[in-house]
Order: sequence, then C-alpha cells, then structure tokens
Amino acid sequence: MFCTRCGAPNGDEWVHCSNCGAPLKKVEPPEDAVSPTPTATPAPVTPAPAEPAPVTPAPVEPGPVPPMGSGPVVAPSQYTPAPKAASTSKLPIIVAIVVALAIIGAAAAFASGAFDPRDGSTSASEHAVSTSAGEADEEESATEEEEAAAEAEESESQDDAESESSSAAEEESPLPVSETPPASRALDLSDAGTYAQVNTFISNFSEVEMGDMPDVSMAPSEDLATFAVKHVGRNSFSEWEEAPSSNPGWGLPRDDKWSGGPNGMRGWRLSADRVDELVTRYFGRSIDFTEIAVNQHPGWVVYEDGYVFFGTTNGASWPGGVALAKAAYDLPDGTVEIEFDVYNNFGYDATDQSLYSCTPAQIMDRLGVDGPISTGVAVVRQGAYNEYTGGLVLVSYSTSKV
Repeated sequence: MFCTRCGAPNGDEWVHCSNCGAPLKKVEPPEDAVSPTPTATPAPVTPAPAEPAPVTPAPVEPGPVPPMGSGPVVAPSQYTPAPKAASTSKLPIIVAIVVALAIIGAAAAFASGAFDPRDGSTSASEHAVSTSAGEADEEESATEEEEAAAEAEESESQDDAESESSSAAEEESPLPVSETPPASRALDLSDAGTYAQVNTFISNFSEVEMGDMPDVSMAPSEDLATFAVKHVGRNSFSEWEEAPSSNPGWGLPRDDKWSGGPNGMRGWRLSADRVDELVTRYFGRSIDFTEIAVNQHPGWVVYEDGYVFFGTTNGASWPGGVALAKAAYDLPDGTVEIEFDVYNNFGYDATDQSLYSCTPAQIMDRLGVDGPISTGVAVVRQGAYNEYTGGLVLVSYSTSKV
C-alpha cells in the first residue's frame, strides 16, 4: 500500500509508513481499477464507491518495521506527494557533513598556508571559517608562547635558586684546602741516605743551640762567627787554642754568661780562616771581621791579628741536640722547607753518625728520653757539594721549646 501522507510504498502488513511514520489504512480499490505498473505514473483517480475492488500494488523492497499503531489507509490512486518532515529528512545531515568537511579542509589549508583570506580567493563563508581557524590558531599559539615563557621563567628562577644555593653552600662550606703541601721531590725523606744527610746538616745548628736566624743573608758577622766557634768545639774540640796572656783579647769586659776564664776574659781562639771556611760552607757567605774587631766590639767573639777570640771552657756543654726531619716541602723559589724535632740527653756523642739515621722511636730509645726538647723549621737551598753538608746551604732557621 502507499502512504496517504508522503505516497511512499509500504507492505500490506505494515501499520505505519516506513518513510514518514504516518499511520497506514487499507483501502480496497474498485473492482475495475487497473494495477499500476512500476514504470507508469499513476493518474489521478476519483474516489470509488463504498465497496472498491481490491488493487494489487507494485512490488516493493521490504523496509524496516514501523512502530505499532493504527491509522487511516489511503488507496494508491489517492497518492499525493507531501513535503518531507524536517525531523526525518536526511538533507540536514548531509549539509552538516559537508559543512564539517569544509571547516576541516579550511583549517588544514590555513594551517599549511595554502591560501590567505586577505587575497579575496575565498568566499565569505570560507573566509569566516579560515578566520575563525586562524584566530583559534593564534589563541593556541599565544597560549603556547605564554606557557613556554612561564616555563622558561620558572626554569630560570630554579637555576637562580640553585646558583644562589650553590654559592651559599660554597660560602658556608668552602672547598677543603690541603693543610699539608706535597712532599719535596728535591729532598726525598723516604730515601734513607737523603734522610740521614738532612738530619746531619740540620743537627750542625741544633747541637749548638743556635738562636733564630730568619734571614742568613742579613745575619750579623758575630752570629756567624759564634756558630763556627761552637761547631768546632762540639765536633773537633782539639782545634781550639788557648790564647796567650799577652793577647789583646784578654781582659776586655764581657756582657754575657759565656765569659770564661778569670775575670771574664777570652781564653780561647780559633783561626779566622777556619771560621770563614765554616761560615762559607754552611751559610754560603763570607764574614766581615771588621764588624767584630777587638778594639770596638764587646761581644762574645772578637777578631784580632788573624784569630777570633772567645771565652769558654767546655764547648760540649751547650744544651743542643740531634735534629730529625719530619717533613720537607718544595717552595716556589726553589728552596726546601724542612720541619724537624730536636732530641738531647746532654751526654750523647755528636760525632756518632749512626744517630742521624734513627727514627724518632729509635733516637728516644738510644738517648733514653721520652720526646723532643724543641721543634723547628729550616729552609735550605742547594749549593756546591761537599762531604759535610751534601750540598745544602742554610737560608733560615728557627726553633721553639716543646
């Protein structure tokens, strides 16, 4: 049967139109009605009398079963096409799809730079779509730029904070500084021969309890001559000579405890050449004897007629000791700083060379002492080699009591 509203063909058993959903009502056609053919357009027919003849409709494809219901049925001869309802038409769907595709295409073209709305090559609607897409892209780009700027600012803030934290940490906890410089390569104390030679050299000064000499190059001639005299008295006492009573050195007033002899007179002498030799060997300089001339110098030593006169009776009585090096460090100017301790029992033999190879434990056992009597620092440099000094020359010397 045909729908009386839209004229769409429906099955005989259907209750509602498969196209518009209107109720279908069977109407018996008049007996003399002719079945329409699929290719012919049905001609308008005047409604038949109350008892119309049955009409066989053209075959149709079965469609979906409409919802159950009832309604009037109109014969095919009364079919008049009616406008399709907006709610059931497929045209809006198609139009929506086309518009969506147009928007997507316009957005893609705009993003790829395929066209510019300003050149007039697009229609008003396309221009509106592209403009909207462009504005959206600009907004999205602006948002991305703002986010990137915010991230960069946050990262920079974090970097600054980390830098400040690092700086603060460095200020609070500075890098550890080595308290002990590297050991000397010029004087390797781990070598037994070098160790013994360094100890022997430093002991020449510690054994006579030589006072501080911050700068040998500026030391007074009296101090240098005094070292030479005491050194001989400690190591080769036989070189001392008793001064004759007629010598001008006798009878001069004394101003220190080492006067010696009756009435504080200088009773001993040593060749000026020997004194100068020792000063040159250990200090690398010569002595100016005019500074200690007998007629103008009231010190412990005086010079007269090729001799240095002095007053003492026992050169081995000075409270010095054996120096043992603890460490040696190279200095920028090529010199070497040596740290040492001094051990003494006031009865050892300074000429016993085995003492200068001892370790601290060994020297304390040998001398029968519990520890050093003083500690000191000496700076030395390399000079002309000789068997007594091993080529070392004193640059400065100082000690302090333990």
